[in-house]
Amino acid sequence: MIGDIVIEKTEIDKGFKYYNLDRKYINRCYECADIINNNAQYLELFNKMFMVLNYEDFDNIRPYWNIKNIDEIFGENVDDFVTNLIIVLSYKNHEENMKEFLEKCELCPRKCKINRYETLGFCKAQDKIKVAHIALHKFEEPCIINKNGSGTIFFSGCNLRCCFCQNYKISMEGYGIEISSQELAEKMLKLQNMCADNINLVSPTIYAIQIKEAIKIAKEKGLNIPIIYNTNGYENVETLKMLEGYIDVYLPDFKYATSFMSEKYSLAKDYPIVAKNAIKECLRQVPNNIYDENGKILKGVIIRHLVLPNHLLNTKNVLNIIQSEYGKDVSVSIMAQYFPTYKAIEIEKLNRKITKKEYDKVIGFIEELELSNGYIQELEDNEEKYVPLFDLRTLE
Repeated sequence: MIGDIVIEKTEIDKGFKYYNLDRKYINRCYECADIINNNAQYLELFNKMFMVLNYEDFDNIRPYWNIKNIDEIFGENVDDFVTNLIIVLSYKNHEENMKEFLEKCELCPRKCKINRYETLGFCKAQDKIKVAHIALHKFEEPCIINKNGSGTIFFSGCNLRCCFCQNYKISMEGYGIEISSQELAEKMLKLQNMCADNINLVSPTIYAIQIKEAIKIAKEKGLNIPIIYNTNGYENVETLKMLEGYIDVYLPDFKYATSFMSEKYSLAKDYPIVAKNAIKECLRQVPNNIYDENGKILKGVIIRHLVLPNHLLNTKNVLNIIQSEYGKDVSVSIMAQYFPTYKAIEIEKLNRKITKKEYDKVIGFIEELELSNGYIQELEDNEEKYVPLFDLRTLE
């Protein structure tokens, strides 16, 4: 936060650098600062505004800025320039806010409470964001890939240990490079310029606070396509609440119905109850799915479930929970793309793909429960195609 005396130009410089803003506007911020600094009334009002307004709530500052002839003093774009000045000077608040979360990390249900600036927790993430792949992706639900493809950003690290993880190279082995929130914001804007239908954040949980910051910066620079939170479902409800208003579409997994399976296959005994409550929070934030005229999803929730071989009872129980907890109208996406990989190759019950007979039974479960909204993936022979070839060149 700025002090109560004057607005320092050095602080404006630091803010522009922190948010990686276009410096062609910096002189106008200097001019606004000079006008405010030279009038005690303006300075008092500015400091009050800085304290009251949240970064994301700058639709109109005039109720806080009650000065006669304000347009003559600052110019006709007073709202833009004074608002931008507050944004620029807010960089310290956001640095401190991020530090508060990461010095005693409780972003996910593990609640490791470790200092991510100094050591690693269960997910192996540090204070910087780590990404492995950024590109247009065509292998998602039709309402997500729509016309041009989903602007996917694959994050490295994970708060689960799924023995069958198809993305184990990045989730378990940590493949990827570190970037800042400012750089992530630029990547989002680049995907938008590539005509991506949305920004698809894949496995974002462990970087939620940094991602929130990146979305703020990107929106200030013109990001206006839907943001999708593509999660394994193992989420802290308080973290999801922190993201409210920033996420347009939630795409959570619901993997397991029993703690026995979730502990055995993902080292997360509490997964079923955690996922159930997390999805409930997602639906509270965006209770209705909204689509545009071309069928692209703009807001909503789609619950995903990956069918595992030899575990039809788990799928049946998961679908029963979904129907009983969230109702028949909720959108569900059933995925048939399982193939044995990573540690699952050595596990007898997981070392094969699902059969047509198994999948037909799953479709029967869906029909029995009258879960008619959503998607049923076709059973194919080449499920490996859904896994990207993680290429760091996509990060350039």
